[in-house]
Amino acid sequence: MRSLLGTIQHRSRGPLVTALRENLAYLIPLIILLFAIAAILEVFWSTWWVYNLTHGPVSWRYFYTHVFSVEL
Repeated sequence: MRSLLGTIQHRSRGPLVTALRENLAYLIPLIILLFAIAAILEVFWSTWWVYNLTHGPVSWRYFYTHVFSVEL
């Protein structure tokens, strides 16, 4: 917020660009990590919920160790 106000007061985009570079370097990997965790959880949990709705209730642990596991 200060960088935005500083940009308006000084009529230059320097403080805003500097603040964005410093903060985005930290935020982009964090956002990517959160999206990756959300995608993994969505795949596992949605599979279990769909199975529960179509075949009846099964515990999460039993589903991934017996029902959904593939034995070679």
